[in-house]
Amino acid sequence: MNNNLSNNILNVIEIILEEKELAEDNDLLTIPRNRFGIHRNLLSKILDKLQKDEVLELPSMAKSLLDESNKNPDIDFHLDFKDYVTDFILIKPDYKKINGYKQSILKTSKKEDSINRIPKIDGLKWDEILIKFIDGHNVKIKIRDEVYNKDYKEMGFDDSKTKKPDKQWALLKILSKNRGSISWGDSEATKKIKKTKQLLSDGLKNYFEKSDDPFRKYKKGSGFGYEIKIELLPDSEEFLGKTSKGNDNKDDDDDLGIEEYRNDIAPSVYE
Repeated sequence: MNNNLSNNILNVIEIILEEKELAEDNDLLTIPRNRFGIHRNLLSKILDKLQKDEVLELPSMAKSLLDESNKNPDIDFHLDFKDYVTDFILIKPDYKKINGYKQSILKTSKKEDSINRIPKIDGLKWDEILIKFIDGHNVKIKIRDEVYNKDYKEMGFDDSKTKKPDKQWALLKILSKNRGSISWGDSEATKKIKKTKQLLSDGLKNYFEKSDDPFRKYKKGSGFGYEIKIELLPDSEEFLGKTSKGNDNKDDDDDLGIEEYRNDIAPSVYE
């Protein structure tokens, strides 16, 4: 999530929280659209995201008006329907979840400040990215002819409490040892892997500034749970044989040991 979107979401949340005094918890709010002060399309996008993340509901207009009229029979609801849709937003918020969501965005924004991205590359595709683990904390990222040294903190995969690598980083490391995939039968495929995979996907999209999913779509009966489009290499010396000695942005005749890995470990995959 980029900073501009995060700031706009925070502004929308603040307005909803300000309206808290006008309605009981989880009750219906009617807020003038111009109160939010942002473009209609962006506001719709933000509200849809908040609903998808289950911090509020956007009831259907007909149902909302009917319910409100049932609770307040003295209110005249003979409004121009089009004008009502245009000028007002009907929201059913969960204030506890909204406050938690707000804190989560603030933490993410704070983490965003510590992320050290590679230069943005126009037209970059996921399968052009290669990530080789050097050890549990450090990686080398190769994109086209450029190589970058990064660690889990610089890529935004540090736990906010412990400051150690988070579960997303751990999943990325597991994927590197499994040729980029993890099946439902693997011991690492815990019940929480779906959420971890989604967070990893979001983190990679954020770091590489891409909007499409870095994971291939899961097909039922395909024999695996998730498969990543990025090429991953594990850190084990017995697999790689070579270690990188170059500085950032220098590629020194397969210094990463890519071809050795492909030829000796997975020849059938890269033929």
